[in-house]
Amino acid sequence: DPNLNPNLNPNLNPPPLPPPLPPPIQYRAVAPGVTLRQTSPVLYFRGILGMTPAERERALADKPAASKKILLDKVREYQALPPEIREARLRQTQLRWELTSLVNLAPAGRPAFIKEAAPEDRPLLQDYALWLTNSPAGKKELLDKLSPDRHQALTQALAQWDSVPQPERR
Repeated sequence: DPNLNPNLNPNLNPPPLPPPLPPPIQYRAVAPGVTLRQTSPVLYFRGILGMTPAERERALADKPAASKKILLDKVREYQALPPEIREARLRQTQLRWELTSLVNLAPAGRPAFIKEAAPEDRPLLQDYALWLTNSPAGKKELLDKLSPDRHQALTQALAQWDSVPQPERR
């Protein structure tokens, strides 16, 4: 019977399913037994944001319903933004994550973290890591070396950061 022949009846040979998506990246393996810092949640979100609805559904299939709803609501919010505003918000969020991660690292771990950060963020992160390790006199000396505009902008940013309660900086 030709209907039982898989070569003649395409319904007997459904198309292969696409390969499953990899699990969300939490740590990047660089060698057996060696992993680097946690991947930014912003990079994870960018990946989810760039998926098709079907890919997103597969990637989030194992998430609890409440977490999935929050994430998908945030995806819709970002998709509704003009591209340049969306990118600016993602960059700001990425920088905030990098700064708060840097603050919570031991000073010895900061250079490796900065090396893995986005290239455009490294100079600011290096400056901030230096700032964190300086005494009040050292901080004043660093500020005195800046141009007046840069000095004012940095002073305002640091004052704003210092006004955030310590538990909220994490």
